[in-house]
Amino acid sequence: MQRYEFRAGTAVNMKLKHLAIEISRLNGFNNPKIELEQYITPGDLAARWILTTARLGDLEQGSKVLDLGCGTGVLGLGALIFGASSATMVDVDDDAIDIMLENARSLGVEGKVVPMCEEITNVGNIEADLVLCNPPWGKQKHGADSKFIKSIKNLCLPTYLLHSSSARHVEAEFLRSGWQVQKLLTLPFDLGAVYPHHTRRRMSTDATLWRLTPPWLSAPDRS
Repeated sequence: MQRYEFRAGTAVNMKLKHLAIEISRLNGFNNPKIELEQYITPGDLAARWILTTARLGDLEQGSKVLDLGCGTGVLGLGALIFGASSATMVDVDDDAIDIMLENARSLGVEGKVVPMCEEITNVGNIEADLVLCNPPWGKQKHGADSKFIKSIKNLCLPTYLLHSSSARHVEAEFLRSGWQVQKLLTLPFDLGAVYPHHTRRRMSTDATLWRLTPPWLSAPDRS
């Protein structure tokens, strides 16, 4: 596996397509569960997400990453490929955790992974520098993302959240709690033909990446 070296600051000697290829090689869900809205974050989108996180200075060599609702590990493992020192991977689905661990072994980074098969609401304080999260968007069950939003607020760490571009509540939820909210990217999210209700071979929707900065970091310095 190709390793990537950091230059001065957060500039990185890495081509987007190379990271996207590495991520796209990871195994996906064997039997995705519709009630959990299990979809694979496409490799090109995940790579752009990770590089954007680094460009803005939140992901650096040695960073400790927390992947909430990790699924098969695309984001957390992508961060490890990039140079993070550890990734705590949280998901309620033990099948997803098993696949994530297989993917970690295939990359040779299993020693940097901390797996947690837990409900998001059971996640307490975790030593991390950054949260990456692609929650269920609530297409199957309205409000399915609410426990993820609550956990992110409780963790109070810099967070990069991917959500449906049609969602109007994400910005309002965090602004109301004093967070700084930045809309970074809007990109197509390829759904594939994963579930029986998908009548077309390929389906896609628009997804927006948000940068969420907690109050303790976004408050002005009054010293």
